Amino acid sequence: MTKQFRTLQPEQMEKKTHSNVASTASSADSPKISGKLKETIALAAFVLVIALMSVLTMDLLLIPVVIFAKTKPALFTEIFSITLISLITAYFAYRIIMTIIFWVKNGFSMKEILTSFFSGRLRAVLFFILTLAAVVFCIVTIYYLFRYNTSLITDMAG
Repeated sequence: MTKQFRTLQPEQMEKKTHSNVASTASSADSPKISGKLKETIALAAFVLVIALMSVLTMDLLLIPVVIFAKTKPALFTEIFSITLISLITAYFAYRIIMTIIFWVKNGFSMKEILTSFFSGRLRAVLFFILTLAAVVFCIVTIYYLFRYNTSLITDMAG
């Protein structure tokens, strides 16, 4: 059993297309201006309510912290630094542990893991030290250039 498809001539296709466009433009699917306005107002109200809730929540969370920081700045600084150091240490410990677990799951021996781990970390530390030394060298060079240039100009002027 074969299906037969009716083919349209180009004139018929144009008529079909124009009639489809005309019918969809006048159908109930196209939104009216009042409907769009209601949607826009509802969206704007939602954004304003969320912004207000966000400001109130942040104030409720930050006011006690600010009062504590103003009344006891030394203790606040100590707590903040300990928390920051602890979070950074926990992050790096997590990354190291997850990397080792990944390598163990993929069948690497402990010798291969340690060799790869420390050689990669050593390369990164050496790269950091060399980059830091280059930056320090550039800063010191610029400082001395400006210092001696200023003294040279003042000596010539005066």
